[in-house]
Amino acid sequence: MTDEQATQFMARFGRAFFSGEPQALASVVAADAQWHFAIGEEPDGRVHHGIDGFIQGKAANERLIENLRFEDVCCRALGEQAIVMTYRVTGRWRASGQTLDRRGIELIELRDGRLNRKDVFWKQGTN
Repeated sequence: MTDEQATQFMARFGRAFFSGEPQALASVVAADAQWHFAIGEEPDGRVHHGIDGFIQGKAANERLIENLRFEDVCCRALGEQAIVMTYRVTGRWRASGQTLDRRGIELIELRDGRLNRKDVFWKQGTN
């Protein structure tokens, strides 16, 4: 896989994810995929499983953070079955009203052309 192909895959995933449509997600996410979020229980963060888990995770994020935006996104292929994505994430924490502005990195594993594991890491803040 090339960096361009990695970027194209993550753009397809992003459209499917933000649509919230199970059929769209199923076209790019494995039925047994795992999403390890940057926030949650140590050491793995909050973990969601499968298509329904990604939909539930999106809803949980929306309850935590408003106006969530990703900027400065860069995707790099790591061989044929992995992608590393870096970005800046901004928004506002709903509970405190404080601004969220962090750098993040995600390790994406693919299986049979679909996302199999999404492991998210963010710089840590005080909130």
